[in-house]
Amino acid sequence: MHLLTDDFLLEAYRNAVRQKLDTQFIELLFLEIHSRGLAVPVTIAS
Repeated sequence: MHLLTDDFLLEAYRNAVRQKLDTQFIELLFLEIHSRGLAVPVTIAS
């Protein structure tokens, strides 16, 4: 997953949550965001 830019990773996370994708996929993105020391988006517009 290290090939993704930070911006793309955050965008993928927001889209995954918005589209209610598989929770394991969302968790994988979340863990990668956390491991990079990035701020997890708090509010997701519906």
